[in-house]
Amino acid sequence: MLRWMLVVALFVGSTAHAAPSFDCAKATTDIERAICASPDLSALDRDLETAFRAALANSGDARDALLREQRVWLDLQRARCGPWDRPANAEKQLFCLLHEYQLHVASLQARAAAAAPGPICDRVERALRAAGPTDATLLSLVTQPDGPLKQQRVWNAGTNTPEFAALGFPADLDDGGVADLYRFGTSPLFKSMQLQGSMACERSRYFELRNSKVVEIDDPFPGDESAHCLNDRTAAAIGAGGELINVETSPSRLRLVQRVGGAWRPMCAFERKTQTRFVPTERVCTGTMCADLESFARAWLAEDKTVRNLPRVKWQDMLDQRPQIGAHGAALDIAPYDYSLSNDDILVEVELSGAKHVVLIGMPTLGWRVWPDYVFGVFDRGKGGVAFLRARRMAYGAATVTRR
Repeated sequence: MLRWMLVVALFVGSTAHAAPSFDCAKATTDIERAICASPDLSALDRDLETAFRAALANSGDARDALLREQRVWLDLQRARCGPWDRPANAEKQLFCLLHEYQLHVASLQARAAAAAPGPICDRVERALRAAGPTDATLLSLVTQPDGPLKQQRVWNAGTNTPEFAALGFPADLDDGGVADLYRFGTSPLFKSMQLQGSMACERSRYFELRNSKVVEIDDPFPGDESAHCLNDRTAAAIGAGGELINVETSPSRLRLVQRVGGAWRPMCAFERKTQTRFVPTERVCTGTMCADLESFARAWLAEDKTVRNLPRVKWQDMLDQRPQIGAHGAALDIAPYDYSLSNDDILVEVELSGAKHVVLIGMPTLGWRVWPDYVFGVFDRGKGGVAFLRARRMAYGAATVTRR
């Protein structure tokens, strides 16, 4: 798998073909064999070769560091996506590799594009057009030190460095707020985050250094959006797509504003839209029921109106079934995940295998964190759970980028 990277990383290039970046006849590792068996992974492996070559060409003094990072990443895939001695894990391993490859290709493509000179909006646009289809690409633009926005943040500096301790903070910025105050690089802009009641809710406040005092300023993105980057007087907000109900039609958005003359001024905005693919990550069902459930799940996530208009069922009508859901989860060794108590869960009545069943559609949580999987559970009234499918939407294909 990409052996040329590990030897000299000076491979001149080859014409595009239907195979991965290496000869499948010489595949010796579990990961290489998995790549050769999957057209999607083969395509991603070629994308990875191209992206790495481009990043290497633009790496300059960071060439050796990039080579080391690539070796480490390649070595980590076996551990991350294993164990490899259990045939039953093949589906999970395939999904894991697809996910890891997509993220890494996006990171390398963004790094290569970010190295090119030019105004910040032009650099961000090049990075978005060159990068892979995942939403994580957008986040990397504002959180990676080598991205176009070059974030360099210092956490908790308000209480443990002489430089920050000497600054005059607003009187209502309490000790907790000061502890969570951070600054991006040498920018005069600051952000304070304070938890409000639970870790799922936080309050953000923004400040600017003026005449050796920290002065509160207006929010660069009023509402639900949050500024991810504040270096060079620039703030960026990301709105990710892929909502449970609106998976295909909700694009990802990136907006940049800049602090000029005591006010935030728009710089540029981008919208990215990608196609997505339904990928099962775990099945605990067999036979016709499982096949029917998967067909239903694919149709639902593709926003097929035939299944979207099916009759809904309320939780209060299924109270006798809720304990069965928890018991089913415990049997699957996923007891920490709660997908039975959420008000966001959807219950749909559908005919599967010739009989009426209720399908649960939701997203499991671990504490306050939403797990990035969709859950499809099938329940027969009075009998509890009879099938279970866990899956994830994965982006694929080139992203469409629009600049405004």
